Amino acid sequence: IRVKFVTKNPAIRVTETPFSVPIKLARAGLSQVVNHLLNTTAPKPFDFLIDNTFLRTTLEKYVVTNHLTDEAVLILEYVEAHLEPEESQSQNHPDWISAVSSFNEYHRRHGLLRWHPPCVCSVGGTARVGQRYDQYFEKSLLCGPQHSIIAWRKLSFIMARHTAAVLAVAVDPHQAHVLYSGSMDRSIKLWDLTTERCTQTMTGSSTLSDISVSTNGTILSAHPDNHIRLWDPRAAKAGTTLVQATFSSHKQWVSAVEWSPSHAHHFVSAGYDGSVKLWDSRSSIPLFTLAAHTGKALDVAWLPNPKPAFVSGGEDCQLKFYATTA
Repeated sequence: IRVKFVTKNPAIRVTETPFSVPIKLARAGLSQVVNHLLNTTAPKPFDFLIDNTFLRTTLEKYVVTNHLTDEAVLILEYVEAHLEPEESQSQNHPDWISAVSSFNEYHRRHGLLRWHPPCVCSVGGTARVGQRYDQYFEKSLLCGPQHSIIAWRKLSFIMARHTAAVLAVAVDPHQAHVLYSGSMDRSIKLWDLTTERCTQTMTGSSTLSDISVSTNGTILSAHPDNHIRLWDPRAAKAGTTLVQATFSSHKQWVSAVEWSPSHAHHFVSAGYDGSVKLWDSRSSIPLFTLAAHTGKALDVAWLPNPKPAFVSGGEDCQLKFYATTA
């Protein structure tokens, strides 16, 4: 079958003239072709995308599945393959690590939150607590089993529209007045903090245990039904489905999910199966599955390092640090 190799990285660009390759080739064989064209002495593994979706089969199976003919020219975008994250260190703690965060502007924790000096608030109980500092909204965000979100330095207002416990809140990365909440009532709600009103409700098929908002406004949600879902609130206006994709790999409850701050398509997840997974949203299969914890993996967060890295905490009282390549 004829293929055309394209890339956004000029350092690894090869000829874009279409030519024929064996239809039985998959990722490994296509990587060999690109390395041959690059004439490199140190071959690299590559990933390949067709229509912005990773190729995870042979070219033949892709052609058959998508009802194409052998005469089609497949445009293959290639990127350097992500190397498996390496555990850089592990720290033992005296009790379960139920939540982790490295960002000064946003922290969450079950049970107790203590802030870096000067301490703004310390909250006991079982609620999830969030903190967001910016020019617009210098208050705490508290959510929990009372079905409400409370914004306070001292109590400012209560947003009560959920019908079950609120398990997660997140602030829009670009619009500090936009708040997202996820609840056991199976809904994600968008709030306008200037009006203190709910502006949109998106209801799914399962309770939510965590949410993460990307820089382009898409939302990842973690669920007890072992799945991760990708939502686009803008789809409601377009009349299309709100859930754009479902990621299914965890064997038990997905406890946490978080978009990468440095890569538009990457995210990590943690689950009660003890695993931490690194994903690319363009593929339904995780890039890597790490057997991170004995017992439940309870939370995961990206670190603000010059090179991408993330940290996870679990039921085994271990805090695990992982270095990654992208």
